[in-house]
Parts: sequence; C-alpha cells; structure tokens
Amino acid sequence: HKVMDLGANTGMLTEALMARGASVTAVEQDVHLLRRVKDRFEQEERRPRIVRQDLEDMKNVPAERYDHVTLMNVLHRLHEPAAVLAQAFKALKTGGKLTISDILPTGGIEAHFNAVDAAQLGSRERRSLDGDERRGPEEAVGPAQVGEAPRTFVMSVIA
Repeated sequence: HKVMDLGANTGMLTEALMARGASVTAVEQDVHLLRRVKDRFEQEERRPRIVRQDLEDMKNVPAERYDHVTLMNVLHRLHEPAAVLAQAFKALKTGGKLTISDILPTGGIEAHFNAVDAAQLGSRERRSLDGDERRGPEEAVGPAQVGEAPRTFVMSVIA
C-alpha cells in the first residue's frame, strides 16, 4: 500500500501509516520539520521516503503512483488549494483514495468545499458528522473521476 502524506509536518501521521504496513512518501516544505521526520525514524528499520517540496508547486507529481494520498491540517494554509488537490488526485492510482482532514478555514467551511469543486474532483455528498446540518464538523465523500479512472475522496472539516 503506497501512501503520500502531503504536508507531513513532524511525521506523526507518517509514523501511524507505516505502523500499519504502508510504504509512505512524506512530503513537506519546511527543512526543520523534515529533519524531525528523519529523526523520528532514525532507529527504525523501515523508513519513509522523505521529499522536500512546496505543495503549491507540485507540477511534476508522478501520475497514478499512490494508493492513498493524505492532507492533514494542510488545506487551510494553502493559497491555491484547488491546484494542490488536483495534483494530489493526479498522483492516485485507479481506485485510490484522497483523504483530507482539516480545521475550519478563515473563509468558512465553504472555502474547503469550493476548493474541492474547483479541483473538479467529481460529484460529492456533504453530510454532517454530528447530525447538525447547520454547523460542523462536516465531511464530503464521493466518487470522482479522472478521465475514466474512478477514485474516491473523503474530506472531514472540524469546526
């Protein structure tokens, strides 16, 4: 199971994914955070592939390489989230899954849903995670198409 952890930060999610047997590529722009990821795995036999990359400049992402792409607490920091989501989706294999988990952005929850729509990830269903449709937390789930290749995405936003 190949996973790309976009915005890996200190590698906490990377570590959890690897503990479950995934082969992980940890992508982070900040050199100091990448050092912490490297240090986290210094004594481990299995290590993630570590890549320094500005998420908003991911023009050369290999297509259809990953089974799963994650963005945890990243989306709200991006200037062009739709472009990043489109590149993340491009990296997924057919049948792959994009998982986004984030906090409520300054522009409100619609900012995240608008980014998903702008990235043209396909249809989605919005539903409240706590049964209250008027406020978060919410998630979007749905099938999506890249050409003829089906993939799925899940987005959870905590208010």
